[in-house]
Amino acid sequence: MTVGGEADQATYLQGSTPTSIATALATAINADSQDLVIATASGATVNLTSELSGSGGNYSLSASVASTDGFSPPSFTTSPSGAALTGGTTTYDTGTVSVTVGGIAETVSYGQSDTSTTIAANLAAKVNGDSGSLVTGSSSSGTLNLTSKATGPGSNYSLTASTTWNSAKFSSASFIPEPSGADLIGGANGEGTIYNLALGYAPNSDIASANDTVNGNWTYGYDDFNRLTSAKGSTNYTFAYDRYGNRWQENPGAQYSFTGNNNRIDANSGITYDAPGNATNDGLGHTYFYDAENRLVQVGGTQGQCSTATACYIYDAEGRRAGKAGREHGVLPLRPGW
Repeated sequence: MTVGGEADQATYLQGSTPTSIATALATAINADSQDLVIATASGATVNLTSELSGSGGNYSLSASVASTDGFSPPSFTTSPSGAALTGGTTTYDTGTVSVTVGGIAETVSYGQSDTSTTIAANLAAKVNGDSGSLVTGSSSSGTLNLTSKATGPGSNYSLTASTTWNSAKFSSASFIPEPSGADLIGGANGEGTIYNLALGYAPNSDIASANDTVNGNWTYGYDDFNRLTSAKGSTNYTFAYDRYGNRWQENPGAQYSFTGNNNRIDANSGITYDAPGNATNDGLGHTYFYDAENRLVQVGGTQGQCSTATACYIYDAEGRRAGKAGREHGVLPLRPGW
């Protein structure tokens, strides 16, 4: 018997019966680690079940009998059910994705043809089509952006998201929503410019000055290697470097030392590193987390819990930073489930 190009056989002798041959053939098939099916015998019938789900498991099927003693025809014959296995079908996940803002939920369904982008767009349309919604929605490449219709801190409504899926066929949902935090952020009283920054540049494009509505006015100086040597504003700072380009001093401020035969600042500064050399703590109360490719994925919070973080970063398959989330970003990225 040959299934999908993989052949197995059983030998018959004097005293063999169709039932014993079917049993021996099923045993041979199941003992073949390369075989594509699981076999069971029922009387003189061999039943085959593909190990692959979906229509791709409808492998070709053939069977033959040969007599080693020259009998023609042989003592036994075969009758395959057809030229191929049948019954294999592809099952697609179906479910819903919901976002709830201030207790008002909007839900859309997804199916075979949907992607993160279509789901985000459908959710935005659902939000905008609900006259009772507290927010307006827009979508961009699988991200749902929400903007409160009201102003002021009272418009920082609670934010949750959930999904349902075909749990009878799939272990997890095909699409998993990831809220940026437990609430919307950014709602404040008053109007006008929140922040303004104007930069001045030297002929070589070094930043020579900055007019900052938060930090004030600053001017900057550099050495011949374009390294920052001074910053003058509300406080006047100077910076010193060693011959390898490591910044040793900030006056007034941090004084660094490098004694480990590398470019890592000594541990007495409060700065710590992981084994590959990534800074995991900057000594100022900020912690950093990285993925297996040494890309920054989270700043602050509990590792793996983006809702507690200052920021989380998402990368696409080519290593480009594709998204940012966290307590400070009222966005809802969607990613395909695995």
